[in-house]
Amino acid sequence: RQSGEDMQACHHYLESYQVHPVDLDTISWLGVWFVKSEIYDRALRFFKRASQLDPEETKWALMVASCYRRMGKFKEAFEVYKQVHLNNPEDIDCLKHIITLCQQCQYLDERDMYKEKLERLEENAELAANNGFEPNSPQSMPHSDGEEFHQSSAPQFGENHQESPTKEESDFDDDDLD
Repeated sequence: RQSGEDMQACHHYLESYQVHPVDLDTISWLGVWFVKSEIYDRALRFFKRASQLDPEETKWALMVASCYRRMGKFKEAFEVYKQVHLNNPEDIDCLKHIITLCQQCQYLDERDMYKEKLERLEENAELAANNGFEPNSPQSMPHSDGEEFHQSSAPQFGENHQESPTKEESDFDDDDLD
């Protein structure tokens, strides 16, 4: 539960947002406040707005997906994670979230595919660190075997999949905000 001071701060941030709806600090504060208040539909609106204003910053899209997950909208969450992965195939956090979602929804084939991708990225990062290269720099990346991840090759969820996870979603924490 939010304290009276938190409620007052929220009121002032909402007023600030009405006057200047492009300030990412204000938008971020409001999104986080609504998540902490477990009002995910309101948080979703602010994180979507932040994503529109700063589309190159993946954390906003990850926060959108997190809100969808907490609202029980797993297909929407998966679609957002999938888009983040398409745009940022080296994003390890995104892959971890996709794997968690697939595990919770019992999408085991998809989970295994993303686990393989994550393992390759982690191996590349470890090799690069051992060789003194920056992870994911051109000189540290192994030659591709020709496999690319395209929208058409992404797994599609069919009706034979279970829709609801067996435990509460846990992908949103304060570390996502840094």
